[in-house]
Amino acid sequence: MRYLVIVQLGQATVSHVSNLVPSLQAELGAMSKEPVELAFRSAPADLFGFFVDTDLAPQQIRARIESPGGVSSLTSKMPILEGNDALLIIQLGAEADSTKGFTRALTWLQRH
Repeated sequence: MRYLVIVQLGQATVSHVSNLVPSLQAELGAMSKEPVELAFRSAPADLFGFFVDTDLAPQQIRARIESPGGVSSLTSKMPILEGNDALLIIQLGAEADSTKGFTRALTWLQRH
């Protein structure tokens, strides 16, 4: 199943973005069958979305982002999102179209 995982940061500080984005990409990449692709990013980098291809349900994706590595204190990592960050996970269907500016996103959707 293909998903668009959208994150809205409560605070788009350089420190928060530089810590969150690599961790999020790594976690999404670990659960995706295909390479994760950046779908869009706002100019201030406080809103962005990634395409993910996984057999997991949206609730499982959210759980892995909220508690990477599981809930065991021996294997868990710090949560990726902070309390004022927002997450939206949307399952994508088979049909898609785009205009100039979103051709890379459309290419990912057509190939995966």
